[in-house]
Amino acid sequence: MRALRRVSMAILLVIACYSLSACSTITTGEEQSPEPVGQIVPSRIAIVHTGSLAGRFEKTEQSLGIASASHIAHSLEEQGYDVLLLDSGGSLGGTDLVDLSDGEAAIGFLNAAGYDAITLGSSELSLGNDLLTKRASQADCAFLSATVTKTLDSSPAGKTSTSVKLSDGRTVGIFGITGPQVRNSLSAHAAQEYSISDADMAVQVANQQAQELRDAGCMMVICLANLPAGEGALTAHALAEQTSGIDIVLSTTEGPSTHETLETDSDAAEGSNSPVLVVETASGLAEASVVVWEHDSIAARSYTAAYHDVDEQVNALVTQSAQEQRRWLTEACAKADKELSSADIRKKETGLGNLIADASLWESRHVGTKVTPDAALIDAASVRASLPSGSITREKVLGVCPHVDTRLYQLQLSGQELFDVLSRALSVTSDGSDDFPQVAGMSVTVTKKSGESAPKVEIATVGGRKFSLTDTYTLIVTEHIANGTGAYAPLLDNDATQLESSAGKGLINYLARECKGKVPTSYERPDARITIKEEKAESSSASAK
Repeated sequence: MRALRRVSMAILLVIACYSLSACSTITTGEEQSPEPVGQIVPSRIAIVHTGSLAGRFEKTEQSLGIASASHIAHSLEEQGYDVLLLDSGGSLGGTDLVDLSDGEAAIGFLNAAGYDAITLGSSELSLGNDLLTKRASQADCAFLSATVTKTLDSSPAGKTSTSVKLSDGRTVGIFGITGPQVRNSLSAHAAQEYSISDADMAVQVANQQAQELRDAGCMMVICLANLPAGEGALTAHALAEQTSGIDIVLSTTEGPSTHETLETDSDAAEGSNSPVLVVETASGLAEASVVVWEHDSIAARSYTAAYHDVDEQVNALVTQSAQEQRRWLTEACAKADKELSSADIRKKETGLGNLIADASLWESRHVGTKVTPDAALIDAASVRASLPSGSITREKVLGVCPHVDTRLYQLQLSGQELFDVLSRALSVTSDGSDDFPQVAGMSVTVTKKSGESAPKVEIATVGGRKFSLTDTYTLIVTEHIANGTGAYAPLLDNDATQLESSAGKGLINYLARECKGKVPTSYERPDARITIKEEKAESSSASAK
């Protein structure tokens, strides 16, 4: 076993005007700098690490900002260092600026700053495999994880490792580890798309990756980890203690950044590469860690939000993007004569529910679905507020249906499956106490007889044609339904395809384009898509006749 101890730095390492005071320092005796060849000087390495950007790209009093992280990296390059800019993941979501673009805005910022690698965390995996693959193709940096595979074919969700060639021709190897606790932050549908190694397997994978990179000739091996805190969670220190061949473990923490070293006990496993520097960097760009390797020693320090210098180009990009988004959000996309209330949406069909269902169905037909959908099924829990009267901004629309929480999915059901799920949902909600479904493209009748526990559900039409139990129907549903939440539990096992939109975005587009910026007065009241009939139970004498 390896013993954990804090090592104080005896000699300050000065990098130009940046003092590395109060650093942790270790010496790696086996890593001897080769003699210079020609004009090539042995590499001096600087690693700039961000724990988790969490969408906080702008510089604030609490956040260093990505433009400052980029400036630190560029300053070190100017001083002759080979610089690696790395992030531990959980960085493609977290704020409206990033979420509304499904992480695409973040990719632009990462590319501008010059990141080399990012580990897959919860916000990356929450995008779903199709979007994650698209974002990875747009990124200049490697998306890493050796512990996450696709459920469909067991292939890696990202790259397992990458290597960076230094100015002297040598290489640094980097592999990614996503902790099993990340699964707790994923929706049920996203969790189905991926398999994440448990703690024991993650350690085995880390050992394998380190060995492969060593065998490939890497002079330094870095484990770039996403290991959120939590009961029973795999920690950066535990990973370092049980893995051989790693020089540096980089992870994230919710508290202040820490830099500690691990040394090998006399009974450590043969082949252990000790000591190991463990760096846990504060999330949300509250801090950035800088690790410097030169003359066979490693030193680390943190930069806080008090660091004021910025990369002007990156700062301009982030600032402009934030301003444009704010302008887009505060612009009106429609106007309404009357408020469409959400007050009774959990109890019965409402005009607002009809509007959102229509908008979701309309949106799905404009985002490139492979099969033209027949109908939409929207859960009332996804509707968070009323749609106000007067001028309606996009921001107000997203207050009704938040983008991240109302992503749209397409799934195919047999008529029998559709009947079963609607019967289940309408039976649960028949007393008006739970989550009444809101629909578009279908006509349903619910007959409730006094004295009977479950109502009788009849589906008349779906997608403009007579309903049949043996036909197949393509439905648009919200994430809540695709996740099989509540009454929709049977749907979790269906193969749902995530669309590149949401009920919130669909409502914005539908109002602006289809409705020409005016909420139709027809939505001021429901139009009996789900008709509720109340009947008295027949008397016993009438039944006998």
